[in-house]
Amino acid sequence: MKNNKVLIGVIIVLVILNLISLSFVWSGGNHHDDKKSPRVERYLGKRLKLNEDQVSFFKKSRKGHFERSSNLMVEIAGLRSQLARQIENDASDSLLNSIASKYKELEKLNHEHFRRLRSICDDQQKVKFDSMLFDLARKGELRRRSH
Repeated sequence: MKNNKVLIGVIIVLVILNLISLSFVWSGGNHHDDKKSPRVERYLGKRLKLNEDQVSFFKKSRKGHFERSSNLMVEIAGLRSQLARQIENDASDSLLNSIASKYKELEKLNHEHFRRLRSICDDQQKVKFDSMLFDLARKGELRRRSH
């Protein structure tokens, strides 16, 4: 039972680190003027050779995704705060399950977001998109292993 709690804690930390890394990559343009395309959209537009409609779709999808994922992250932060306040006691299974459930929901949201983005790509763009996504995942995995 104690090993499970440690394992859950480690998984939570790794997921948080992964989400932070992805948020830096995907929110790169948030501090720029609205007139300028965010860094990620410029990068994807150039690398995938997106047309104007695709760039517009990516922008709208990204904005909606971050609104939903930010709400989930706030919920997770609240649950983690509750868990931290219980540090003197054993972690509550129901609280840990709630945290895990929210992370599952977040991962599903991320997966759906990437599928939506991929769905508007042509066949050549999909190959490049998949390659970039796998590279990001692999780089994230390597970073986690180095810590």
